[in-house]
Order: sequence, then structure tokens, then C-alpha cells
Amino acid sequence: PEFFDYKIISNIIINVSNKAINKRYVEVSISELINDYFSYHKLIKMKLTKVTKSYCHSDYESYKISNDKIFSLLQKKNSLIECNLKIKTSDNQLLVVHYLTLTKKDKNSFRKSFYGKSSSIKKVRKICTSFIKDTLNHKKTNLIYTICYSNYFNDKLVKLLRSILPIRDLQVIRIRKLSNGSK
Repeated sequence: PEFFDYKIISNIIINVSNKAINKRYVEVSISELINDYFSYHKLIKMKLTKVTKSYCHSDYESYKISNDKIFSLLQKKNSLIECNLKIKTSDNQLLVVHYLTLTKKDKNSFRKSFYGKSSSIKKVRKICTSFIKDTLNHKKTNLIYTICYSNYFNDKLVKLLRSILPIRDLQVIRIRKLSNGSK
């Protein structure tokens, strides 16, 4: 994809015909692409589109966080807020962004667990959705991926939502590209 510094990701030996390789999917960890161990749990899925002599060209298909990371975030002692929204890019592609938010224990609380009230969870979901939609809507595709790979939303929204409900973590867990015909 064009938003990485280099174009060759890995080398594979091709013994089968071009038609057998076409339209297959490859999952790659972002840590391998940017040489950063801390993003090992972020995976991108690419579709092999064209095979030339010794190269496979690929298109971006989706982004997700590994199940290990999701399970490490989840705990019984806090609320989990999940949501998804549709984003339209500047080149008229539709992306579906899935994210999850976790509450944290208040500093002055003696309880071991902290579950948010349903009214505050609805407010948090509404604020997060509108903030993410305003930030990503009608932006270039590579900028959307870059923002979602980073901790931008986590840093901004934890401070913004502090007065409503203490937030421990906000993660974009999946970005999926919709086909051009679906709405």
C-alpha cells in the first residue's frame, strides 16, 4: 500500500500459476512493516491482485487487532462499550470502523469494579462516534489508516470524556472496506 515507506513487504517463491495466486489474501503484522515491536497486535489484510514475474501486487482489504490483544484488554471489572460507524473517504470509498472503549476505576473509589451507568455509556458512545466520524470523514484513505493505527483517538477522547465517565482505553479494532455497491 502507498502509505508505507517501501513497496516490497516480503519475498515468496511462486510455483503455481498466476490464476491460483490471484485474489488470495495475506495477513501481515504492522510491526513487520514499520519495525516497531509495540504494534505486533495490529494486522492488515491485503488482497493479491496482480502477479508479475516475481512480484505480487496487493491492495489493502482490512485492518484488525489480534484476538490476543482484545482478550488482554477485557476484564470483568469494567464496562465494555463497542460501536461501529461508516466513514466515506475523499475518493468515495466506504469504510466501516469498529472500536471498543473500556471504563476504568475512579481514583477515589474503594470498589474493585467500575461499571458505567447506561446513560453515561450512551453519552460516551455518542461523543466517541461523532468525534471519530468528524475526524475521519472525507479524508484521504492513507490518512485514515495512519490515524487509526496510532493512539490518536485514545489520547484525545480519554481527556475529553473524563468528566462523563473515566475511560481506560479506546482502540480501533477493525477497519473494513465495503464494496462500492453496498451502502
